[in-house]
Amino acid sequence: MIPNPAPLNAALVCQKNEITEHRMYTKLAELRPDDRNARIPRSVAYDEHNHSLFWKPHAGRKAAPDAFKTFGTVSLARAFAITLALAVFIIFLLNCYPAQNMSFAKRFAEMAAISLGVAGLSFGAGWLPNRLMRV
Repeated sequence: MIPNPAPLNAALVCQKNEITEHRMYTKLAELRPDDRNARIPRSVAYDEHNHSLFWKPHAGRKAAPDAFKTFGTVSLARAFAITLALAVFIIFLLNCYPAQNMSFAKRFAEMAAISLGVAGLSFGAGWLPNRLMRV
């Protein structure tokens, strides 16, 4: 009788997902400037590593993390951080410069357009990788 490879393949996929998530959360923790903010992603990375260890004997071998998915996720996190920082900076500038002869309605429309533009870019930055990487 030939053994069914499906359970081994499923276990290998689970292990690969867990070790990939371990790598992603480890990299995200490294992006945090202080230990307090890095504590949560580091803790999740530890849990994901333990999950991958659970699947290892069921998979029959050690799975490697998905480098493309790790790079994509960490790059998206950086892009969102830059987008958010840029949006806050733009809103700060628009609120702080002297509004010489500018009506409230015009200033409000300007702020709304910029905010919606940033929201649209952020949505696109999440939607596009979702479609490309099937995350």
